[in-house]
Amino acid sequence: MKLYRKVFSDLEKWKISPNRKPILLRGARQVGKSYIAKEFSKKYAQRILLNLEKSEDFNLFERYNLQELIDFLFAINNFPKETETFFFIDEIQASTKALQMLRFFYEEHPYLHVIAAGSLLEFALDKIQSFPVGRVHQIPVYPINFEEYLHTVNPSLLAYSTGTLDCYGS
Repeated sequence: MKLYRKVFSDLEKWKISPNRKPILLRGARQVGKSYIAKEFSKKYAQRILLNLEKSEDFNLFERYNLQELIDFLFAINNFPKETETFFFIDEIQASTKALQMLRFFYEEHPYLHVIAAGSLLEFALDKIQSFPVGRVHQIPVYPINFEEYLHTVNPSLLAYSTGTLDCYGS
């Protein structure tokens, strides 16, 4: 069953926006940040999904500058260059270098639709000299709410959820 999240509508608008900036999904652990990004990635023919808790993915950001990283990832995936591609960086808080690279995705590689996610980002952001303010769009992600739950299990129940309950039975 596909879980409905309200943020999907924001991501749909972002996908077609000519001024699309990388998105940073922020939130506590286990609220659905990775699920949201991976589910949304299915709308793209070309997808690159990295998890910086995996040493081989983490080391890519330590080893390469941004252009080399993109060249390498496109080559190993056999993707044509400069083609609309979804690029997901999970657990980005593990690499301050990856966090700082977000601004250059926006400035130098607009064909890449970049979403990053992480928990405990406040600790990682304290370690970097300059966060790319104005070049990254941050979206807070919270646990699934009641409306999202109803939409997932039975959308017809949504009509009943908008009324007020009369606790006296009248």
